[in-house]
Amino acid sequence: MRFLLKMDDGTTYRTEHRIAPVGFEKLGRASVPVKIYVEGVVLLNGSGSFYSLKLMDLRGNDLVSVDSLMRELSMSRETFSFPFLVFVFFAELVLWSGAFFYASQIRDVEFKKLQKTGQMYF
Repeated sequence: MRFLLKMDDGTTYRTEHRIAPVGFEKLGRASVPVKIYVEGVVLLNGSGSFYSLKLMDLRGNDLVSVDSLMRELSMSRETFSFPFLVFVFFAELVLWSGAFFYASQIRDVEFKKLQKTGQMYF
């Protein structure tokens, strides 16, 4: 999903859903176009998507906090951000622990079979 921002001078910027702040969804659902004050940057040296760093209504009230916008920008810029790496570590930990558990179960079954047949070698 993409959002188009039309400026007063006629320029149109696009922003993509994965980097658009939550405030854009609320404004996009409004039946009447809403005027807001936006400060931001265009990524990829002007050829990429627009990313807002400040979203305010015309009275000067923040629609989305600046800190949350900066946090979203830093997380979307860094493919391997710290929270993502923590998630990957714990996902791998769970998967590998399951693999080791089942491997030990298979080993125990084979060990019991060898015990019954008397073919155990030390």
